[in-house]
Amino acid sequence: MAKAENTPTAPKSAPKAAPQAAPAPAAAPTYVSAPVVPTNVLAIVSLVTGLLGFTFAPFIGSLAAVITGHLALNQIKHTTEQGRGMAVAGLILGYVVLGLILVIVSLMIVLFVISMNSYGMSPARMRGI
Repeated sequence: MAKAENTPTAPKSAPKAAPQAAPAPAAAPTYVSAPVVPTNVLAIVSLVTGLLGFTFAPFIGSLAAVITGHLALNQIKHTTEQGRGMAVAGLILGYVVLGLILVIVSLMIVLFVISMNSYGMSPARMRGI
């Protein structure tokens, strides 16, 4: 016997899909660090000796700050190193202290000459003539 076209039939069971695996976790973002640009060592030395010139060793520290500051600026100009601000700060500190030393020594000489003249000591009498 032939089946009528409109006769309901048992639903066909859908083929069972294979169980889906859990979605793969997203890959963690990779971070690339910025390239490390070194700081010029002489710039650090210039700043430290400039500060030292204000505290413990005025003449030696300031002289070292000026010398190393100029050397650091020259090296920074020719390389890609950082530290220009430290070198300039060391130079400023060094020159300020050297200027103060120059003013103080000049003032001491002037005061010495004035005090010798006030006692009637002419340069000829100081030499024993």
